[in-house]
Amino acid sequence: MRESTRQAEARSRLIDERMAQSSREVDEQIKATNKQVAGITDSLGFFVEHTVAPACKTLFHDWDIPVHQVSPRRKVSRNGEDMELDLTIINDNTLMVVEAKFTFRKNDLDDFIAKLPRVTRFFHEYRGMRVLGAVTGMVVHPDIARLAYKKGLFVLVPSFATVAIANSGRFKPKEWPQS
Repeated sequence: MRESTRQAEARSRLIDERMAQSSREVDEQIKATNKQVAGITDSLGFFVEHTVAPACKTLFHDWDIPVHQVSPRRKVSRNGEDMELDLTIINDNTLMVVEAKFTFRKNDLDDFIAKLPRVTRFFHEYRGMRVLGAVTGMVVHPDIARLAYKKGLFVLVPSFATVAIANSGRFKPKEWPQS
């Protein structure tokens, strides 16, 4: 009887070890898959940024916003915090910050709106400039576009081979006071 109990316990330990090993392997596969998905998402974001950037050189002329410089991916760290700007459009007195996503979602809009008032706290070279915002994506749901418009953001959407501003001529961009 004792022998069969020992055998059952040994089999049980073996099964537990195999299940634990399988669980670790599944966890590793999930991590690898998440890393691959993140890489794809980043690549799609880069695609959007590099599709929009060339159009920005002329896009804002009708809004009396001359463009002197367009820069993708600005990053800075200050006091243990990081901030990244997907795309910046600059002239002598204006900084336009463009948030680019392949699919622009409500949480992306909320995060961007929270970021805008803090831009010059991180990027000191833009202090004293008026700060405007724009959102763009290959997919911008009409409800998100309307909400961004109401919040005072330019909405850049795909238009044939480039992008166009979706805001009407009555639109007044909001200047984001800096804290």
